[in-house]
Amino acid sequence: MSKLIKQKYDWDCYIACMAMYLGVSYSDILNAYIEFVDNKFYQGITDNQAMKLLKIAGVRPAIRTRLVKGVKSIVTVPSLNDDGGFHVLYFDGKKFFDPNTNVEGKKFYRQNVKNVVSCLIDKDNL
Repeated sequence: MSKLIKQKYDWDCYIACMAMYLGVSYSDILNAYIEFVDNKFYQGITDNQAMKLLKIAGVRPAIRTRLVKGVKSIVTVPSLNDDGGFHVLYFDGKKFFDPNTNVEGKKFYRQNVKNVVSCLIDKDNL
């Protein structure tokens, strides 16, 4: 059973979703990210950085433009809080988990996500 991990800042949705995807703690991913960028810490994480971190964790990542039902994914969608920005959700193969859920002052996605931009998946799960 998947457990929601909430983001702690405005920029860390990818970190929270990677933690849910890998089944590890938020701090495990944050620490790996900080080490990965050699302590030259930037707010936010790119798709390329996420793919490299997933490879380090033993995942063979691939980017898809559509959601694959039944396959867990890290899903990029338009932000509900930043016009023209993007946000990341975790999909466990059945339902979505938005790390902004019930975060004060933030809008969040529920289960009717239709405007998927891209999905990061493990090639071995296809």
